[in-house]
Amino acid sequence: MELPDGSDLNGAILEGAYLEQSWLHSVNFSSANLKGVSFGNCNVKCANFRQANLEGANFRGAAVEAVNLEGANLTGVSFAGSFAYGYELKDGETP
Repeated sequence: MELPDGSDLNGAILEGAYLEQSWLHSVNFSSANLKGVSFGNCNVKCANFRQANLEGANFRGAAVEAVNLEGANLTGVSFAGSFAYGYELKDGETP
């Protein structure tokens, strides 16, 4: 899936969605329900996840530079294997 840069999904309910290999650059996901979403191999650079529910989401292989995670629920989220500024994140690390 490709969304135009800067798309607004504020408050969207996408629980369990399969978004792998999507272009989600600068998308506003603030206050969205993203529980269990698979963001594998996505470009989510500059995305806004402020106050979003990311519980159990998976970002393996995703580009996660400059994302806003302020106030987001990160319970069980995995950034392991995602990339920020050329660095591969390990289990338990966040961008």
